[in-house]
Amino acid sequence: MGDKEKLLISESEGTGSKILTKKSTSKVPWYLATGFLLFWGLLFFAIVIPFFNRLPTARTLDDADKNVFIAERAYKNLYTLSNIGYKLTGSKENEIEAVQFLLNELEDIKETSLKDFFDMEIDLSQASGSYPYKNLLNMYQGVQNIAVKLAPKNCTSETYLLVNSHFDSKPFTPSAGDAGFMIVTMLEVLRVISTTRETFQHPIVFLFNGAEEGMMEASHGFITQHKWAPKCKAVINLEGVGGGGREVLFQSGPNHSWLLNYYKKYVKYPFATVVAEEVFQSGVIPSDSDFTQFRKYGNVPGLDIIQLTNGYIYHTIYDVIDEIPREALQNSGDNILSLVRGFANATELHDTKVFFYIIVNILIIN
Repeated sequence: MGDKEKLLISESEGTGSKILTKKSTSKVPWYLATGFLLFWGLLFFAIVIPFFNRLPTARTLDDADKNVFIAERAYKNLYTLSNIGYKLTGSKENEIEAVQFLLNELEDIKETSLKDFFDMEIDLSQASGSYPYKNLLNMYQGVQNIAVKLAPKNCTSETYLLVNSHFDSKPFTPSAGDAGFMIVTMLEVLRVISTTRETFQHPIVFLFNGAEEGMMEASHGFITQHKWAPKCKAVINLEGVGGGGREVLFQSGPNHSWLLNYYKKYVKYPFATVVAEEVFQSGVIPSDSDFTQFRKYGNVPGLDIIQLTNGYIYHTIYDVIDEIPREALQNSGDNILSLVRGFANATELHDTKVFFYIIVNILIIN
């Protein structure tokens, strides 16, 4: 017998017959394992990173009559919003200047909307309340929300889609990426939908909330107290921990697989990772988003989408508009516009609880 092979003779029970079996004792050379790892590393740097950094051409105001997302207009709004300065909850910059800027933009959008096709309602509200958060009891008073409901004329649907982001900031940061980027994206998406002769099934509520950076007070106030909250059956939450590249889908559900099917179907430049969700929900990262409030206190499923390129500027004085190219706004704008339109026509939105119940029972039966 050779060094790398052995012939084993075994006798089967009751028959006395003998069977010769060949067993290999050879080992895989160590350098093949190194080559395997090197292959996947090269694949990551050769394909994944270039794909992540590839952004579409930014559209200008010359394309304004094409009913598409205009990055140039969103960029101008971001310039104005970020230059208000530090929008700390309770400050003049946040409670008066930022709110007035948003109300002016929303009134302009309402004025130019197709009034024969849509009804648009703007609601500025304040909320006070309390809730336990980790090992604290968080109490808040007078936080502000600007909610906009856009509905087709004579719409009878009693289930709404919620789209949310926040305009307040941490101290000492102009918050262009966190989350001014997403606020101006929402403004432009609302503008495009309300000026396009393309109807949809379910009303859309755009929530511009003014108190996230503390412990997500404004979203809690909305989902527990606002008149439209009980009818919001799915949410697209938009967040930022940086800015300048692709946005990433990093949380979904819970449980509602149809949400991911719609993301796959409608998003033009998809980018999602289950690793981010696992890491985030493990509690390793000492951060949170409004998505938690909608899920926990409103039982609203949805998608949590985040801007995370240039994360080193997160919550710093360097979170400025110079870090954000127009192409990044175009990428997110195209994706969110298409996703909102898809969700606003989702048949599953009529009753997400029934849909989930049916899916669970099918899985149990199978």
